[in-house]
Amino acid sequence: MGSQIGCEVEIRHNGQFVDRKRSSSFFAGITVEAPDVIEVFENAGAVSFNLTSTVPFLCDDCEVQIPVSVTDRNGQYGKYVDVVVAGECGVTMTTDKPNGPFTVSVKARRDFFNDGDGSVSLEFLPINTDKATLWNGYKIATVITIITRDRDRNSRRCSGTGDPHYTTFDGMYFHVYLPGEYIFYRHSSLPYEVQTRLTPCGRVACNCGVAARAEDDVIIVDQCRTVTEQIVTFVNGRRRTRYQTYKKLVIKIIANGEMTPGFRLVRENGGRSYKIYFPTGSYVQIQAWYFMDVYFSSASDDYGWENVGLCGSYDSNYDNDLLHGPVGAPSKKYSSPRRSSIPHDFATTWRVESGKNLFYGELDKFERENTTQVFCTCSPSDESSNQVDASCEYGKDNGRPSSPGKGPGNCNSYSCDITNEYLPVTSRRKRGIERRQTSDADDDLNFEFDEDFEFNIPSWPTPSNITEQIARNECLARVIESGPGQACQSALNQTELDEYVEACVVDIQVLDDLSVAKSSADLLKAQCEEVVTKNTDFWEGGSDGTFGPPASIIGLLCPSDCNDNGNCTDGVCGCFEGYGGTDCSVDLNVAPTLYRSGNRGLCDLSAETCSDVSFYGDNFVEGDDLTCHVTSIQITSTGFTMNEGAEKLQGVFQTYEQVRCPIESTNRRRRNSGPMEPVGALVSISNDGGMESEQVLAIIYNANCDVCNGTEGTCYRRTDICIVDGVCYYVNDPQCKGSNVGLIVGVTVGAVAGVTTVVVVIALICYKKKSKKRVGVDDSLEELQESTKMGSD
Repeated sequence: MGSQIGCEVEIRHNGQFVDRKRSSSFFAGITVEAPDVIEVFENAGAVSFNLTSTVPFLCDDCEVQIPVSVTDRNGQYGKYVDVVVAGECGVTMTTDKPNGPFTVSVKARRDFFNDGDGSVSLEFLPINTDKATLWNGYKIATVITIITRDRDRNSRRCSGTGDPHYTTFDGMYFHVYLPGEYIFYRHSSLPYEVQTRLTPCGRVACNCGVAARAEDDVIIVDQCRTVTEQIVTFVNGRRRTRYQTYKKLVIKIIANGEMTPGFRLVRENGGRSYKIYFPTGSYVQIQAWYFMDVYFSSASDDYGWENVGLCGSYDSNYDNDLLHGPVGAPSKKYSSPRRSSIPHDFATTWRVESGKNLFYGELDKFERENTTQVFCTCSPSDESSNQVDASCEYGKDNGRPSSPGKGPGNCNSYSCDITNEYLPVTSRRKRGIERRQTSDADDDLNFEFDEDFEFNIPSWPTPSNITEQIARNECLARVIESGPGQACQSALNQTELDEYVEACVVDIQVLDDLSVAKSSADLLKAQCEEVVTKNTDFWEGGSDGTFGPPASIIGLLCPSDCNDNGNCTDGVCGCFEGYGGTDCSVDLNVAPTLYRSGNRGLCDLSAETCSDVSFYGDNFVEGDDLTCHVTSIQITSTGFTMNEGAEKLQGVFQTYEQVRCPIESTNRRRRNSGPMEPVGALVSISNDGGMESEQVLAIIYNANCDVCNGTEGTCYRRTDICIVDGVCYYVNDPQCKGSNVGLIVGVTVGAVAGVTTVVVVIALICYKKKSKKRVGVDDSLEELQESTKMGSD
């Protein structure tokens, strides 16, 4: 195989040479139908070419793989993958198409930095098979050069920060002071969109919610709702009550079927920041404080499109950024591109239309393709020139990493991919009592605003006597004169720096709070990081001779500048003694604050597994010393009593406001024939294993069987059920009429001559040879779960 084959005939007469005839040559092997050089673009799809076999592939019920290898790009930016191949780094030959064609598809991998055009080589490795000996060892000799065309830009982010101040992709700077729901970004051809909510803050408006769409899925991060909640805590069993007003953070994912590959939610800095990644590698960053700062970091797929929304177009021309909505308007209208203006005539045209609100899951009809190709990196192996180091991650397009060197994936000390924690679980129909699954998040996402809201920028000094000069000095110190501000001045132009300071001054004036200067400081750092990681003009050479993002700048970009409670080294806060957290914001000399557990102190086994319970508070710190101190309790219909001793268990850090504690191991007893009674505990949390918060109640129960109060610590058996084999059913269920009924508690309500009559019927049918005995309160969680068996028949 792989040779030119021909036939030659020699003619002789009486032993004498007469003539010689030679046939045309025939190539026996596989031909490559492709040019010598193929171009692929970082913001475009795959390019394909075919292989054709001149010799029919014949094999008894088998197939053969032709391995494909693509060299890594190697140069001043190091060694990295520049081109990916569809399939598992090979082309499959089958007898269904004995001569082919067999298709090879390649595309440029998005690398998210401006590294210029590159060149790599694609070659075919020897076939290794014992099923078709004719093909074993055959190697296609053709080598194809692939040119990758860089489409990354030295771009800036689109942002909406403070109260809020907007900067488009192309640098147009303006303000929006009206509350409402807006289209922040929408791609004009891809099914990607971001909507934001603005709620009144003082006399203007601030961001409070983000909903992002990729295809037919939505990720929501929202804290628009202000709640006042009764907080009930305990100290040595003694009850304390107070009221707490706070912005309630709601995270929700609406997934229609399997989640869109590459659409992920990542938590950063202990829950003070979130990123929503799109399949293209672009992402939304959300800095959560009392309100929200929102940034959109673009991908090469975004450039050149007339994207719509408050982020404007992305074509290096800010004169066309203030395009009026709505989507699909018959004619184009623009507001005047004046910097620092308040173009509400433009902004209000991008308010979300009725029926298209992502926060409520209102999506345009979308048909997802079922034939998503898997692209793999196919680098030559270091061990053998005839092997490939293939990397194929199913469900993810390896041609689209999230960002250079860091993206959604496993958890580390700073970030964690939490998508799976919020994916909706399809509820199974319960046997017996069918409960409608409801979500507090649905109610918490309701949003109303006054369309006649009148904004007003207050005068100086502020009510707390902050003067303009005091505000400006604070902004200069936090934004310009700080370590990150000094380091980033070479990466940002003077106009940008001036606008960050002016935005900071206005935020302080409106909110009457010097601490909001951090919003503008964070904006400067975010834009600085965007510039120096994408623009290779700022990259520095390393000890190995390759270039990378400048450590002299990146190393100073720590979260919140470590809140002045630590030193920033290599981008990581080293906290001073007595402080903790990724941004050194937590005072370790003070116990964390604990507000409540679960859903108002309850975890319902008919809706959740309750293997561990979430506890909510403030100032939790991730570490080995994060502990849950669990004291089991005995619960009655009138109250509870504490058992002696507490169990110290390892807590699982979620955010600085949430910790999960395992409480299923609290006291075990033997089973009883009836459903298990609720299990409860008083729980406190410590950051150092010793200094504990106040305690809160946690009750694990089955709402099909019992009614519990998570602040009072009381439970009683429902009066409209029957119990069969330890399982609870409504009294009108057919199961309640069987021979194994253990307890019927029924309530009927009727009307006679206009007078309501209540008849209570209690029928107790004892199990044969079984005594009546009260079920222990502190039986094991495993036994309690038995009473949830309202599952599918």
